[in-house]
Amino acid sequence: MVMAFYAVPFVFMNASAGLRNLDPALEEASRLSGASTFRTLRKVTLPAVAPSLGAGFLLAVWFGVGMFSIPAIIGTPANIDVISVRIVELLTFTFPPQTDLAIGLSGFVVLFVGLAYWLQLRILRRGRYATVAGKGARAKTIDLGTWKWPARLLVLGYVLVSTILPIVALVLVSLNGFWTPNIAWDNLSFAAVTEAVFQDATTLKALRNSLLLGLVGGLIGILGAAMIALYVARKRTALAKGIDVAVKLPAAISNMVIAVGILLLLAGAPFHLTGTLLILLIGYLALYLPQASIAADAAVSGVGKELPEASAISGARPSRTFRKVYVPLMIPGLVAGWALLFIRIVGDLTASAILAGTANPVVGFRILEVFTSGSFALLASLSTVLVLITATVLVVVLAYTRRASKLGVSTRVGGV
Repeated sequence: MVMAFYAVPFVFMNASAGLRNLDPALEEASRLSGASTFRTLRKVTLPAVAPSLGAGFLLAVWFGVGMFSIPAIIGTPANIDVISVRIVELLTFTFPPQTDLAIGLSGFVVLFVGLAYWLQLRILRRGRYATVAGKGARAKTIDLGTWKWPARLLVLGYVLVSTILPIVALVLVSLNGFWTPNIAWDNLSFAAVTEAVFQDATTLKALRNSLLLGLVGGLIGILGAAMIALYVARKRTALAKGIDVAVKLPAAISNMVIAVGILLLLAGAPFHLTGTLLILLIGYLALYLPQASIAADAAVSGVGKELPEASAISGARPSRTFRKVYVPLMIPGLVAGWALLFIRIVGDLTASAILAGTANPVVGFRILEVFTSGSFALLASLSTVLVLITATVLVVVLAYTRRASKLGVSTRVGGV
């Protein structure tokens, strides 16, 4: 249940970006032809957003198969084994390391991810989805009628169970100062949060480092992924396909294995990057560039050929076409992809546990330290601050994409 809750927001961001890029004229033409709302959804809307749904599906598979933190924290005490935790145990906590068995288990991870990647390629190659064309239109709101309140209750119930109640638990433990079922409401105070997070030099430094890495790493990752996605989408050559596979290949490997490999490669001679933020940035990009690539693929797939071809016919260079045509049309999907990278980097646990240290602490490393020591109040306080930061980023991103959708895509394209 927790892993499903964790994957839903990333799927939602990709799907919502695809829906905002959908041409409403297609749905309107279906309704004018006499099709019902359900038939329009099945025959027009879902095929139109198939690339975004495929991206969300692939991300969900990647998160589920390669997840380490949730199974380790919840499953290990309950004696529930999963492949990702078992691989980490074989490589890290077993002496001598059972590399051969870990590689064999990694083959299943490669199989699952490869199957999901193949399904996404099938969706993208079918070519039956709609793209953003040269004219803008606003989507029509569908009246659910008697299903309005059941739908609202379903959504509100999901938000309550997946978000509000866990956050309330974090806040109560943070303000109470310790974990207990008997809450003394008169003793709740912000002093515990302030002292644990903002008055502790190590925690405050870890928070600053994580925010800096999230901003810079998210920007570098999503821009690089966008350029690769454009090249792959427009060239359709064996080299382009090879580059696409190479970018997504790290997703088929355990995050722990990649982090250990980066540490062995860059920590010693001749690079000597141990204890620096640069090795963390490289590690985060290596781990999360595949997710950025999926988000960029969804954004690129929503751009039609009409406007780029018109730009080329008008004499614009490819760089100008990229800046004036592709970037404005891809911005909603790219912003969602940046938010995905930012949240993943700021809350990373696996790479942070290996690549970070006392000289370059980050939030994930600090959380692992606190969890090991058993200080649940400090853990809840740091988690509460992290939730507030990531929630603020999500709210800003959703507000921006909604505003961009209302203004219309066509108004943002010009100057060619």
